[in-house]
Amino acid sequence: MDEDTSAEDWKETPTRLPFKRIRSAVRRRILERLTEGRATVTQISQSTHVRLPHASAELKRLRKEGLVQSDEETGSRGACLALTATGWEML
Repeated sequence: MDEDTSAEDWKETPTRLPFKRIRSAVRRRILERLTEGRATVTQISQSTHVRLPHASAELKRLRKEGLVQSDEETGSRGACLALTATGWEML
């Protein structure tokens, strides 16, 4: 990281990955659940039958890749997540 880029800027910049098919069943279930509307991590976990720690970790990766966004700061309880335009394109 160079001196012109702060740690905060680095954390919030999504990593853009090349377009590819979603092969993970868990990722697909989470993204498909978000096509129904915004949801909390708990709601996503329950409706996709993915254990909460696994859903949380996968959602963190999806946020970093720019496929999902949160209406609150990362780590806030009760935050609702939604698909981004890039997330919709992946489906």
